[in-house]
Amino acid sequence: MTINEVQALELLSGDRDLLKQLATIFVEDSLPLVDVFEQAIDLRDAKKAGLAIHSLKGITATFFAEPEVSLFASVEMAANHLDWSRLDCARHEVRVAVIQIVREMFKRSLVESD
Repeated sequence: MTINEVQALELLSGDRDLLKQLATIFVEDSLPLVDVFEQAIDLRDAKKAGLAIHSLKGITATFFAEPEVSLFASVEMAANHLDWSRLDCARHEVRVAVIQIVREMFKRSLVESD
């Protein structure tokens, strides 16, 4: 499992309702951030790509999803170093990682399906 719910709840003093609110925000905001990241890569806008992946890293860290936080940190570094080869390869990795986290949030009932 990607999300470390125990650590996330510990950070939030056991407030599961707050964790669910944060998960809802993640679900609403993460894929649009992936879209911004991908568009920035297409436009070769490293600053915008770096900001998008930095934001993804931050909201992902709230859930102690360590493999994804590490991935996003390495991609952020690639953006900072204008490593377009790495960024081009990362597009798919980033999208898949976010989708996996979202699916896990639904599976753990951290967000409600419509």
